[in-house]
Amino acid sequence: MGGIFGAIATAAAGSTFENPYVLEQTFKNVKEDGTGISITTQAWMQVIALCITLLLSFASGALSGLVASKFPSIDYLFDDAENFEGVNYANALSRYSLTT
Repeated sequence: MGGIFGAIATAAAGSTFENPYVLEQTFKNVKEDGTGISITTQAWMQVIALCITLLLSFASGALSGLVASKFPSIDYLFDDAENFEGVNYANALSRYSLTT
C-alpha cells in the first residue's frame, strides 16, 4: 500500500508543487530544465520498483513454503496443561458457541 500511495503522490507532485526548486529538492533526480528525469518517469520508476519487490517477495515466499513442506509435520506442538492447571477449556468455550 505504501509503495502504491508513494507512486501516486509522486505523480501528483508535479502539479502540487508551485515552486520547481522545491520539487527538485524533494526529488533529486527530477530537473525541470531537461537535464534530469521528469516527475512522470520518477513515478513510473517507483511503480516498477514496487513490482520488482512484490515479485521477489512472492518468489521467496513460494521457495520458503516449498522448503518448509519438505519437512515432516509435527502432530503435537505444545501443551498448556502444565502452565494452566485446573482450567477446563471446553466449559469456557461452550458459552461462546454460536450454534445454540
